[in-house]
Amino acid sequence: MDRCKARSNDVGETTVVVEGGERRVVLDLGYEMPRCDSDDAEKTLIRVGRVGSCLDRAKSRSTPSVYGLKSVLRQLVQYGAFHKSMFEVEVEDRGVFKSDAFFVKLVEVCSQHAYSFGGYWGVISGVREAQDNGFWINVGGRGSASVLVEGELREEFFERNNLNSLSDLSGRSVMVLGSPFPGRKLFIPLEGVRYCAIC
Repeated sequence: MDRCKARSNDVGETTVVVEGGERRVVLDLGYEMPRCDSDDAEKTLIRVGRVGSCLDRAKSRSTPSVYGLKSVLRQLVQYGAFHKSMFEVEVEDRGVFKSDAFFVKLVEVCSQHAYSFGGYWGVISGVREAQDNGFWINVGGRGSASVLVEGELREEFFERNNLNSLSDLSGRSVMVLGSPFPGRKLFIPLEGVRYCAIC
């Protein structure tokens, strides 16, 4: 990706922040580390600590950069204005979206977001059991949207995120790709574990 800036945080982990003009980021739901795909690019993959970053010195701005959900979630958590830098977000089988409208904090989800596919994220404040072996992931208070993980996804969700119990989720960050549905409160049903990242 041209126009990325590598930055180090106070514990020495290197990340990349997308900066500059209009560009496209492809969310690759099958990978946890970012990749750079370009025919005419000189590529450098930086892996420091647990954070992976990708600097692609492509000559063409039209070459999309490919990122995993965890990488994007880390950028959202570390750099609050990351999604406001106006880039396009492409999601397999869902389309292309503007970053400033696509990424929404779960505590800011309201009725205007109902049925709108997006990347909803935040810090987990609690988890509670639901019917049929499912569970609710909560951020904020009663007015904040929640994520519903159905019982049939529980085992795969635990395995993918290396969890022993629901309490392992508290205090971690979550991003889920989906659409909020109204009910007694807004909630986002998880369509599959590939649509969710925990870090």
